[in-house]
Amino acid sequence: NELNHMLNVDNFDGEEEFMELFQEAIDAQLELCDEHIRAQSEDREKQLQRGYFKELAEKHSFLPVPGRWEFSRELTHVLSNSEHLTPPPSLVVLHLVNADDIRRRFGRRALDAALIHVCAVIDANLHPTDVAGSLGGNDFGLILLVGNDELAQTKTQSLIDAVKAQPFPWQEETLTLEIVAGVATLENVDTPENAIQAADKELVASLGQTDPGPQEPTTEKA
Repeated sequence: NELNHMLNVDNFDGEEEFMELFQEAIDAQLELCDEHIRAQSEDREKQLQRGYFKELAEKHSFLPVPGRWEFSRELTHVLSNSEHLTPPPSLVVLHLVNADDIRRRFGRRALDAALIHVCAVIDANLHPTDVAGSLGGNDFGLILLVGNDELAQTKTQSLIDAVKAQPFPWQEETLTLEIVAGVATLENVDTPENAIQAADKELVASLGQTDPGPQEPTTEKA
């Protein structure tokens, strides 16, 4: 090949010129190898970064449920197949009413632990086909695939009662957690945002009817 021809000793006046060009050729090949290694390393780093940010988007930072991005993706999938589901599924938005009071009285760690407690109660009462996730802050979303609107309302009330019936232990006290919810049927709904908005509208109406104002978390000595 061309490189072998260039390095043919007969093409040079002396050994010194040959060795200089030989060293230049070696250096050029090493530089090409280094560039190839750098390119592979950059590709691996980009892949790792993409995987890392995808994981951040899918998982909540501390709750054992999907984050809002992943939950919305699941909701999009359900909406795109809703015409095949009879009766239509329902979306539930749950809100921890006394979250801010817990935060104010006991600190951030207590609130995080209270939200984890709510997750555990929800998980223990879900149907295998139901999907739970965080909507951010003190809100949770549930996709109920089995049952009509009446059953969804009944299921939601049972979750509210279950959370209230299982107080949250924190240090030497036991806190009763208050949950309100809104339910929307996923029929003729085109986007996850509209579905969440419909359920949230019901939640706000329920909150206005049942919540007289900021409430201190009910406590009992453990």
